[in-house]
Amino acid sequence: MLAAWAAGWSLGLPVAAWLEQPVAGVLVVIAGMATTVWGRLAFAKAGTEVMPASPANKALVTGGPFGFTRNPMYLGLLAITIGIALIVGTLTMLAAPVAFFLWVNFVSIPFEEAKMERQFGDMYREYKKRVRRWV
Repeated sequence: MLAAWAAGWSLGLPVAAWLEQPVAGVLVVIAGMATTVWGRLAFAKAGTEVMPASPANKALVTGGPFGFTRNPMYLGLLAITIGIALIVGTLTMLAAPVAFFLWVNFVSIPFEEAKMERQFGDMYREYKKRVRRWV
């Protein structure tokens, strides 16, 4: 986010009127924060680790926000970056949510899903069939 903002500022790029939507941006940031916190609270309720690579994961969390997305915390962070892009309103800020999505979707999540399959086996594979990766 900082690199995208700095790039736009150093290049002197103007705010794109169609992109600058501060009210919508704030609402998207709030929704993203709520989704992220809700996901974290679901882990706490289940008494398990947040870090998927942790050997201490005790439970496969499928309730709460995990009932409609397998990655509510990533979804929330993506929403936050989109919301900030809408608040700032420069084209370079759009790079941040795109870069975040590409990294998480093609690097982080596949690594985490492989670990979850090894640990929880068929239970996780059934969960993957029922609940989409994003929404």
